[in-house]
Amino acid sequence: MPDHTLLIVNADAGLRQRIRQDVEACRWLVLEAARSTEALELAKRHVPDLILLDVSLAGADSETVARTLKWDPVTCAIPIVALSTSDRPDAQLEPWAADILPPTATVPALAAK
Repeated sequence: MPDHTLLIVNADAGLRQRIRQDVEACRWLVLEAARSTEALELAKRHVPDLILLDVSLAGADSETVARTLKWDPVTCAIPIVALSTSDRPDAQLEPWAADILPPTATVPALAAK
């Protein structure tokens, strides 16, 4: 039985699959969303322990998704980690982000957060 739940929000199916395989090996249940509407529905329905959100999300941008999640009383306490390819110091985090990781981050890097 999984210990935690992770929601990955990224349009890249290959990236989602790689993260899924790594995280499931650590006894996490992994949910995947390619689009913002899916992400919002899954977050509200499952209330995951952590969300990995691509900052370059197509459609409704990541800022809109994060703002919607943070304003909803059901999902407001879920930490959101931004997935970004740009090298920005923590001081330049999105205001909604608990942390920032590159999309190539490994499970040990995620666990250290």
